[in-house]
Amino acid sequence: MREWSEAQVSDWISLIDLPDGSAKAVRMLFSEDIDGKDLLEFSARPLKKMLRMAGVADPAAIAAAILRQRDSAADEGKPASHDALECPFCMVRYAEDESEQHVPRILQCGHTGCQGCFAQMLRPITAEGNVKKLECPTCREVTEVKRGKAANLLKNFSLLC
Repeated sequence: MREWSEAQVSDWISLIDLPDGSAKAVRMLFSEDIDGKDLLEFSARPLKKMLRMAGVADPAAIAAAILRQRDSAADEGKPASHDALECPFCMVRYAEDESEQHVPRILQCGHTGCQGCFAQMLRPITAEGNVKKLECPTCREVTEVKRGKAANLLKNFSLLC
């Protein structure tokens, strides 16, 4: 996470779970010169102040949600914990249901995320022939995704209960 660019931080903010009505203001706030190092250095008090100045309702709750999800994502490289069965981007537990949005999909580098998050990351990428090249948000290794569809990535069956 420390190595994330401003664009990667912005992408992460768009994927995390925020209370209704706050997502747009938070995305705008985080689109301004905040990289991974900045994100890791945020503490609750200054973040609440920034959110309040951005006009976010209940800045304390939003700051707590951002910091909780940031800490969870930052712990991805550490030993597995109770949240190992959650997508590191949206923090939603992996599940195989009809929507398939939370099916764990694995990239060529071995990192995993849910199908919904990878689909969102693939949307703005321009296809080259019959593939889209997706950079892993964790290690930056490129995975070629056939037909540009997250559903074409391999399922990580080990994370399904």
